[in-house]
Amino acid sequence: MAKQSSRKAPPAPEAPPELSRKHHRLREEERRKQTILIAAVGVALGLVVVILAGGLINEYVVKPRRPIATVNGEALSTVAFERRLRFSQDNLMNQISQYVQFGQQFAGQSGGNPFQQAIQSLYDQLSSPETLSLNVLDNMIETTLVKQLAAKQGVSVADDEVAQEIEKDFGYSRNPTPTPTPDPAITTTVPGPTPVSLDSYQKSYQDTIRSLSDRGSLTEAEFRDLYVSRLLRTKLEAAVQLDVKETEDMVKARHILIRFPELKDGKTQAQAEAEALDKIKAIRERIVKGEDFATVAKEVSEDTGSKDSGGDLGWFAKGKMVPEFENAAFSQQPGVLGDPVKTQYGYHLILVEEKDPAHKVDDNELKTRRDTAFTDWLTKQKDAASVQRNWSASAVPPLPTDVKDFLASLSSVLLQPTPSPAGTPAAGGTPAPAGTPAPEATPAAQ
Repeated sequence: MAKQSSRKAPPAPEAPPELSRKHHRLREEERRKQTILIAAVGVALGLVVVILAGGLINEYVVKPRRPIATVNGEALSTVAFERRLRFSQDNLMNQISQYVQFGQQFAGQSGGNPFQQAIQSLYDQLSSPETLSLNVLDNMIETTLVKQLAAKQGVSVADDEVAQEIEKDFGYSRNPTPTPTPDPAITTTVPGPTPVSLDSYQKSYQDTIRSLSDRGSLTEAEFRDLYVSRLLRTKLEAAVQLDVKETEDMVKARHILIRFPELKDGKTQAQAEAEALDKIKAIRERIVKGEDFATVAKEVSEDTGSKDSGGDLGWFAKGKMVPEFENAAFSQQPGVLGDPVKTQYGYHLILVEEKDPAHKVDDNELKTRRDTAFTDWLTKQKDAASVQRNWSASAVPPLPTDVKDFLASLSSVLLQPTPSPAGTPAAGGTPAPAGTPAPEATPAAQ
């Protein structure tokens, strides 16, 4: 038999003491709290992810696709609106730069920029992105409505018309006017604008499209669409039946003005008026005795707007002159020299040369009337249209860095004093804008 080992087996381990019910309950409670905490943290992290993802989706997917407005059900995209806003900002910067450059060329003796008021106005528009964006949106809405109205009227624009309109703006002509042969007898010639070549035009056009794209401005299709809109508007205005008067009751007259003298050295208003009246009566006596009205007007009239033309006011309708002057002119018979007429400017002698109850309105006035009538008609169409704007301040992109830098660079220009206009008008007169046909002494208050 094998010999049994003398070593004893190790004792069995003692069983752990049984956990009390209270200890077990506390342990289960702690485990449950940890589980709830982990779940809560997971939910919180999940919500953060969802919110961040939702914000990104809204900013880069939903928001760009949401229309900034709809016109009769036609949507205007937000991204197109943002590109159009950028285009307007660039245009304003270009205009301001031109005025600054002109100001440097034509600065007055004081060194101030004579175009400072224009620069300030454009600066105010550029520095107010919300206001500018509303103007851009209104323009997009009107442009869309014009297209819809043009389609209803059967008005359209051919691609070739658009191409020629663009070429004209870029200085290219498909059929340039031949250069006339110089006349050896003429020693001085004024050269006209030099048309650009086809290659030059195409390069300039492509450079413009590339520049627009680089600056986040219009696409090429949107750029060309500006010309489509311009042509459609012109054609629509011609197609719409507008109530525009092409003739009007008018008179053709000349006048001589003697202003009231300045009130100085104790002179009263009554004395000043009496002095002007005596002077105009003496002038009238000269004409009654046979002197030519136009010749006398060139000599003595104090209306700088008509003096050099012998007091000629041309044809004018009612509402163009101050009431006292107008009443006298329309009541006088042609060829009859009227009595002195008192207005706020002084005393006038009026000679009516012709009258026509149905005189044709000149082309400039007729165009103004048609433009006004079309604008009124278009306003009524907009009021009747279904237009929904989704604009809000949050929809306006912040000013681009280059625009901010440009605005900051204008501070020195805007701080310059505005030079006084060359020449000071005579006392009591208001200078009329260049090209205004009405004399400075007699325009009706607007």
